[in-house]
Amino acid sequence: MAAAISICGLLASAPASAELVASRSALGAADFIDWDQLAFNGTFGTSTVQTNLGKSAVVSSGNNQLWRLDQGEAPNGYWQANFTPGDKLVLTWSEVIRLEFADLVASGGAQFATGVRYGAFDAELSAFDAQGTLLEKHTLPGTLGPGFDGSAVFVGVARSQADIASLEFRVKLVPENFYYGTTIIRVDVLQAAAVPEPASVVLLMLGVPLVAWARTRRRKG
Repeated sequence: MAAAISICGLLASAPASAELVASRSALGAADFIDWDQLAFNGTFGTSTVQTNLGKSAVVSSGNNQLWRLDQGEAPNGYWQANFTPGDKLVLTWSEVIRLEFADLVASGGAQFATGVRYGAFDAELSAFDAQGTLLEKHTLPGTLGPGFDGSAVFVGVARSQADIASLEFRVKLVPENFYYGTTIIRVDVLQAAAVPEPASVVLLMLGVPLVAWARTRRRKG
């Protein structure tokens, strides 16, 4: 019994596993945040938004100034990049766009790019828990151009349990190697219930032997 309890303790302390996801289809999220709920061609600071399934999140940036634009060629105020025409996007000249979720999520990701100029960049996605501790950081190379073809790089993270409280999207210019400006379109999220802790699974598996052991103890008493 002591050995079983010891095993449970070790399993309970094991961190949730995670993996980099490089496409929207691979993420397979059941929910998403689309930016068309924000006023077009307008600027805003920290703002509360809703997912498609009615969950709340707060979007903000490092300088608390964001713009809501559309991907397209004309008229003035539209963004011209390698997103899909009609995509709703949010832009900041700050280094980061941050999403804080009212309910913990198990995965999230988006296509995003630099908001500065055409050329190469690294897209960086960081996931944090409710205490602000970094859970995961993933980076993929991308290129911003006027392709209008939906080829913008997708970076996502998928974890084995819902422990993500916030996501941060950053873009680092290459070869300059500094952060400046981020543009992001639809954000996909999986609002999943937490997977049972490994220790709980072990206890469930030991349930019958534990009951038998308890009954034996009562008879001996």
